[in-house]
Amino acid sequence: MFMSYSRITMTSSAAFLVIMGMVFSFFPQEILSDLVQEPTTALILIFQLLGAVYIGFGVMNWMLKNTKIGGIYARPLILGNFAHFFIGGLSILRVIMTGEVGSNIFFLILGLYILFISLFGRLIFVESN
Repeated sequence: MFMSYSRITMTSSAAFLVIMGMVFSFFPQEILSDLVQEPTTALILIFQLLGAVYIGFGVMNWMLKNTKIGGIYARPLILGNFAHFFIGGLSILRVIMTGEVGSNIFFLILGLYILFISLFGRLIFVESN
């Protein structure tokens, strides 16, 4: 069965965001320990709240994966996704460029963010016209 470009984009981003959300929600202490941070209660809470945001955004993408993207339909969702991945990608790139991160996972996540920037950018600028 053939899946449309927008459905593939929405499904893959939903999976990525939910996985990231689960990791942040269930493993905040481990992540913070890997980042050489002392896992304080406040930092753990912030990571769990971030995980909840990722899961919520991922579920929204999943629920609207079959929605027609052209015109004004689902445009706010696509713009929200594009903004998240674009701003997040720039933030990850800035951290990588400082040279202070010791984990290659940041490069993998940056690569995925760049992929989703291009996918959602195409939905905004090409598919909706």
